[in-house]
Amino acid sequence: MRRLAASACALLLATGAGAAPAGQEEEAERPFWIPDAAQIQHAGNLGWIALGPAWAWWERRIHLALLFSWVPPFAGGTLTGVAGKVSIWPMELELDDQFFVRPLELGAVVHYTFGESYFIRQPDRYPASYYDYSTAVRVGLLAGASVGTARDLWIVDRSELYLEVGTTDLELYLHLRNPETRPLTDALHLAAGVLLWF
Repeated sequence: MRRLAASACALLLATGAGAAPAGQEEEAERPFWIPDAAQIQHAGNLGWIALGPAWAWWERRIHLALLFSWVPPFAGGTLTGVAGKVSIWPMELELDDQFFVRPLELGAVVHYTFGESYFIRQPDRYPASYYDYSTAVRVGLLAGASVGTARDLWIVDRSELYLEVGTTDLELYLHLRNPETRPLTDALHLAAGVLLWF
């Protein structure tokens, strides 16, 4: 009798009877430090390519990405950096069962470039006030939009392509300092990227 009861319990566990709903089980099993998405971006003052993990809240309307950036030799010299990027997507419009549009993204980014030529405070080797800004740290604002699909692909349950326009503190500073030779259009940059949600 005990063997029969044990076999029945094992069968129930194997078939998922009595288990928590799928959403609750996934939420309970995933620790907070495991990312919800992978993000890949080209340009946008984050190097030639930037990629890294992203975490989301509020039904994926707010997400934080930690991106590692790289500029290859053929794109102007080897540079590496790291960025923290926060994006807010206030709305999502479903086109049908599988496709959606997020028509507005608002965000901010902080990027740090590694290397001896880049610094937060001006080194002593330069005359006083030669650099009145940090060459290593850039703070920026951005706006964008995305289109995506909810089709499952291996471990990815949703993917989207986004486009952004943004600027940085230095670009705005140089524009305001000399708007005639550096128009506002020169202070703006474009970026394209992909978000792959797990």
